[in-house]
Amino acid sequence: VALTEREGDDVMRWGFIPNNAAYRIIESQAGPLADYGSEPPAPRYDDGDVVEAVRAYTNLYLQEQVMPYREPEAQDDSSPIPEDQILIEGGQAAIWTDVDILWWIRNQQGNVGVAPFPAGLDGVERTPVSVSGLVMSAGTSQPEAAWRWMDFVTRQPLGSLTLGMRFMPARSSTAETSGFWDGLDEDFVATLRYAIDHSYVARQPVANNAFEDALNEILQGEKSAEDAMAEAQQQAEVQVQEEAAAQAGATPVPTFVVAPSDETPAAEGATSITFVPGLGSLNMEPFRALADQFSEANPDIAVEVKMADFVSGAPTLKAMAENSDCFEWYPSFQETDQRDAILSLAPFLDADPSFTTEDYFPQVLEQFDWQGQLMGLPADITPYIIEYNKDLFDAAGLDYPALDWTWDDFL
Repeated sequence: VALTEREGDDVMRWGFIPNNAAYRIIESQAGPLADYGSEPPAPRYDDGDVVEAVRAYTNLYLQEQVMPYREPEAQDDSSPIPEDQILIEGGQAAIWTDVDILWWIRNQQGNVGVAPFPAGLDGVERTPVSVSGLVMSAGTSQPEAAWRWMDFVTRQPLGSLTLGMRFMPARSSTAETSGFWDGLDEDFVATLRYAIDHSYVARQPVANNAFEDALNEILQGEKSAEDAMAEAQQQAEVQVQEEAAAQAGATPVPTFVVAPSDETPAAEGATSITFVPGLGSLNMEPFRALADQFSEANPDIAVEVKMADFVSGAPTLKAMAENSDCFEWYPSFQETDQRDAILSLAPFLDADPSFTTEDYFPQVLEQFDWQGQLMGLPADITPYIIEYNKDLFDAAGLDYPALDWTWDDFL
């Protein structure tokens, strides 16, 4: 309230900008919005804790009037920049959500502070994190070579240095030896360490359209939080069951084999594998440099780093698997056909006594666990964080958020 600035009926500056993270904000307050221990996952949109978190979030607009809201039909989809980003860039936000890798940019733009997500309504600290990792295609004909490359890559500091970003390694030893922490702002370091220690894996939302529709109905004053979330629960349950039935009735996909590459011929007697980075080309050159470094130490393996060739549409885990021996991904293993496209790494862990998972930061392995089977090796971590304009806090005479702040402190 103190940080929101008005001139008559017009808001010149908002106290809080969600920055397209409503789902994560509510999830951090109430815990996961689905039970991922069941197959298929069971939505819990009508759970009492979820309803209370939804009410607290929507009241930022409905009662406190410190957060903007635009009805879906009023949003400008033609703009290349989301409207929340425009407000943040224009200095019209006092507090907002972001991912940690963008703090380097934000901190150059102004006097920007950083904090983890506030503790939930139940007092439990939950900061959402996204974890990328390396997974192995079920179609690879060179699993041993792919495993050696994957193990090597996850021990290296990844990221796109050209953008001035540093991605946090998933291995604590790699974070230390690579100098990830060196030269970072003390508050930023403290926030990241606290966030990781109190993190949970930010999974793909279940039946997200039902959740978004309910949120809009509440924010437009059409329904109460209880009624809207109860309806969202019913819609989500139907959608989840329909998707499960469709997968069960789908025709099995024939086993595929990754075609050997002729672009980068391997040395005589060497094994050649293909690796595809994640969803973009920003890391192509760093990965190619790593491939050269790897092949120098392992002359029996040649690694080709390339972009996947997708015929149409956005890349999927299955499509990535069909284009490579191994690849970088942010996996969700809820869909059977996606899960069947990659290999469990359990046999490789059993055969390699020198490999240990104890080096990873707590909880990052959860993203790649499926019913006790490790389906990928975590590579780097992207925590969601809260950023704020220090100058505005100073002008309002407010204390900066503490690491262990709560939702009540936030309000």
